[in-house]
Amino acid sequence: MSGYHRKLPTRLPYISGILALNDPETGLPIAVMDCAWVTAMRTAAATAVAARRLARPESSLLGILGCGVQGRANTEALGVLFP
Repeated sequence: MSGYHRKLPTRLPYISGILALNDPETGLPIAVMDCAWVTAMRTAAATAVAARRLARPESSLLGILGCGVQGRANTEALGVLFP
């Protein structure tokens, strides 16, 4: 039995992802990266676009349910579109 299980953090991140970057000429992978930040920003951008299209024009309040990276990213993205 390996000892890897002892090296896991006691609390795993809520948002995780992997980004594989491929060479455009060969298609071979040249990098594999953590993309928790990219995932959070993409999700927040989708939230902002949806709010821009679906929110009532007279809306003036924002409510964020949740916390952590995604809550902060959503608040930031919405702040860009709705100063």
